[in-house]
Amino acid sequence: MSLAAGDFNGDGYTDLAVGVPFEDIGSIIDAGAVNILYGSSSGLQASSPDDQFWHQDSPNVDGVAESGDGFGYTL
Repeated sequence: MSLAAGDFNGDGYTDLAVGVPFEDIGSIIDAGAVNILYGSSSGLQASSPDDQFWHQDSPNVDGVAESGDGFGYTL
């Protein structure tokens, strides 16, 4: 697992990106993903704005999810 922090959405609060390199995407084993949790005045939360879950089959993400990719291993 890898982590990165920053204000990814520009709202003035620190957000957290969590790499999940061994996440299965459908039937694709260990394709990997990245989960973004957004910060707020009360800390990290998963709604308003919703958290985001990205993998290589997500729109506007380069590449194609393949078994063993480990996407998100390094952030």
